[in-house]
Amino acid sequence: MRTIADHLIDIAENSVNAGSKSVEIHLYEDETKFEFEILDDGRGMGDKQVSKIFDPFFTTKNKKTGLGLPLLKEYAELTGGSVEVISKENEGTKVKVLFKKTIDCQPIGDIAQAFATLVTSSDQVLWKIIRCNQDNCYDFSSEDVRDLDLTNPHNIKSIFEYFKRLEAAFR
Repeated sequence: MRTIADHLIDIAENSVNAGSKSVEIHLYEDETKFEFEILDDGRGMGDKQVSKIFDPFFTTKNKKTGLGLPLLKEYAELTGGSVEVISKENEGTKVKVLFKKTIDCQPIGDIAQAFATLVTSSDQVLWKIIRCNQDNCYDFSSEDVRDLDLTNPHNIKSIFEYFKRLEAAFR
């Protein structure tokens, strides 16, 4: 994963794959740090599974490795940041990530594209997004676009453009 936005998508997709019906993303940025928190109501994990999630050879998917969380942890810690995962079986999971903006920090990447990709990926998930850059914030709920056909390319393009406009206000 080359950017922080890639990590954000990976963690949020894990939430969808865990059967979540609701996923909240809270993202905060200032001059010194970039942090995000993803909360879901998916199937969650027990303590034994949580203790293994940073092992690159542990995965619940049909593949041999699970590199997403181990790489996220490594990259965050290289900056002096951290990754915290709290999960309860049959209740959901919270992943909290802090990157300090040091020379070792990965590029943030295209947050607008990340959000739009997630929102258009599944109309079965209620997405709630709160994004702040210092004191400037916006929030989004996929309830606002529930009536849109997410298989229609025009509607998908509109959602991508919407997030681009929101993110442009931060730069």
